[in-house]
Amino acid sequence: MKDTAQNFGITSGILLITCLILTVSGCSLSSWETKRIKREDTKLVIPDFDNAKDQYTFATAYQQATILSTDRAKRKVQLDKIIQCHTKVVENFPNDRTYTPLSFLAIAAAKAGQEKYGEARSLFQEAMQKWPDNDYVQAQALFAIAQTYASERKFSQAQELYRQVIERFKDNPTSGVQRIVANARALYYTVKEEPANKEASPRRGILQRLKSL
Repeated sequence: MKDTAQNFGITSGILLITCLILTVSGCSLSSWETKRIKREDTKLVIPDFDNAKDQYTFATAYQQATILSTDRAKRKVQLDKIIQCHTKVVENFPNDRTYTPLSFLAIAAAKAGQEKYGEARSLFQEAMQKWPDNDYVQAQALFAIAQTYASERKFSQAQELYRQVIERFKDNPTSGVQRIVANARALYYTVKEEPANKEASPRRGILQRLKSL
């Protein structure tokens, strides 16, 4: 599979996001309004395009133009909007095998960005089931699942998945897949300190020793 993420023109992305800013954003919110944004205020009015490529281009243009906030609540709202854009691709073009898988991965990644790691892992696993013959999807999903474990400081589980990425896709000639393998290899050979399990209380230890007598 070709590295489709590089197939889109910069000009079309700029035009699309400009239209979005003019027609969707309206006016900027004052600082006190942005502190508590209600759920109903986060819905975008997203146009329907005639093909998956243009719908995906619109979604990625919006995503690339979004500078994620360091504020957790604001970042969640921003990622919700990114999810809405990519959901349009998945819903409108469920049978597309080029762009819809990429949007599906983007949705899962956004969930991970919201620290919904369990939900993100489920979506990445679903992507692997939906497109079993797409090596890019397989490698990226597996790598992303590893990163969710790393975010939770479960480094042993993450390292095992990095190893799987390396072993499964090291001979894949696609540039996109090779980038994933290179990233997995770099992280695999990075030493991490995994949090130790909490030690048992002295009382519990005494009870266990008494039971063993």
